[in-house]
Amino acid sequence: MEKKFSLIIPTLDRYEYLKNLLLEITTQTILPDEIIIVDQSNIEDSKLFLEFLYNYDLKRIIKYLKIDPQGSGRARNIAVSIALNEYLLFIDDDIELRSNTIFASYIEHLNNERIDIIEGAYLDHPNRKIERFVPDFKHPNVIFTFLSTYFNKQRNLRPVIGLCAGNFACKKSVFVDVGGFDQRYGQSDDIDFGLRVWKFGYIIINDKSLRVFHFKAKSGGLRAKSEEVGFKQKIQKFKPNKYFFAFYFKHFSFTQICVYIY
Repeated sequence: MEKKFSLIIPTLDRYEYLKNLLLEITTQTILPDEIIIVDQSNIEDSKLFLEFLYNYDLKRIIKYLKIDPQGSGRARNIAVSIALNEYLLFIDDDIELRSNTIFASYIEHLNNERIDIIEGAYLDHPNRKIERFVPDFKHPNVIFTFLSTYFNKQRNLRPVIGLCAGNFACKKSVFVDVGGFDQRYGQSDDIDFGLRVWKFGYIIINDKSLRVFHFKAKSGGLRAKSEEVGFKQKIQKFKPNKYFFAFYFKHFSFTQICVYIY
């Protein structure tokens, strides 16, 4: 059973959140073989963070890259290009793990030859629902389709359309095969990635038991940086226009899209 994996964390002006995350990582039941941090923050602000890394318990496995702001998709692609392991785990910088077994659970899933991409869940609101569920569309009966959606939502594991990139794991060979994240996108590069996963015949499995807390930090990160004109020119912010839905209809049935929107 493979246990080695690379942990990938893109960050931008969120050092306090990132420090807390790194401290939490040390309490996991299994540790990554390497932690790849791709930092797009201000150079001056990074000095104190580098001091933190120098005294960090797991500093021997840290790979720290400093790049100009180019988007989280670009940061993740760079990290994957230097990752040494087949198993990749992606965590956002403003995440709190709240469980010391989440890494072990991810690796257990990836050791299942039928699972190529596994996604966790987010707790950023007490009423948040995990959406994008894909029921069994082979059955022609629409009523059966929607009933299967309801009952299968009670399960921990289920296939989903799209991806939330801040808490997922995948096999490197799959990531490379589908082309990684499209760097032309801003906040919605994970939606595009998820669609290409389906196009290539892979399935994203969501495990709602792999919950993390997402702070949705009000400062730093891609959302704040994309407001700057210079950064906007490098990426395109996703807007659900007619061309996007035309792409959906090209790859999915009408019923699938209805369930996705639901």
